[in-house]
Amino acid sequence: MLSKVRRLHYITVLTAQIFLLFIAAVMEHHIILTVLFIVSLFGIFGSIISTVWGSSRTRYLSLIIAAIAIVSGLLGFFPVFTDYAIRTGLTVCCLSYATFILIAIVSIGRNVFVTDRVTANRIVGSICVYMLLGMFFAFIYASMALIHGSMFSMSEQSSPGKFMALRDFIYFSYSTLTTTGYGDILPTNPIARMVSCLESIAGSVYLAIMVARLVGMHVTQAHQHHEASE
Repeated sequence: MLSKVRRLHYITVLTAQIFLLFIAAVMEHHIILTVLFIVSLFGIFGSIISTVWGSSRTRYLSLIIAAIAIVSGLLGFFPVFTDYAIRTGLTVCCLSYATFILIAIVSIGRNVFVTDRVTANRIVGSICVYMLLGMFFAFIYASMALIHGSMFSMSEQSSPGKFMALRDFIYFSYSTLTTTGYGDILPTNPIARMVSCLESIAGSVYLAIMVARLVGMHVTQAHQHHEASE
């Protein structure tokens, strides 16, 4: 029964992430889509917290960080605050999101890879970890841009606005994670360049380890099944 519950949570996390990607692409200047984007973020929060609920320390830490991210992110909806206060609040929000996602990566990754059996639950969980890696770096890039505005540059054809939005960082992050590198968004700061290189390496290494681990577990599982049937 526990396996089924966790599988449902992994599917929920993955579904919320995919939904988030599509909503982020078209949410600008549409209040309804912006609300859906926030709801999908809540969906990721809730499904991840449910997935790591078995560990009390991880559960409470995730709840605290989620609360900080939500409260600090609300500053962006109140123009009565100064630009500095809004920028500071959004920076704290992005860093809180990144920390929360990092906890999810460690928790889900530990459950996925520390096992002796290959199941649909583990496969979906491994995909969730890969998708969460891209989301983690997206919030890192966003916080870096909030701290220092010249971290990234964007071609005029790609963005009619003056500032990069979260969807731009999500797009850049997944392009970097998959080593696609379209070149329409470029890191212009040495720190941003190094973080981008780190994400490219992390994406390639993770895929290699994930495939090797899943294949190894499958071979071991098939060998054990063969020995049991003899």
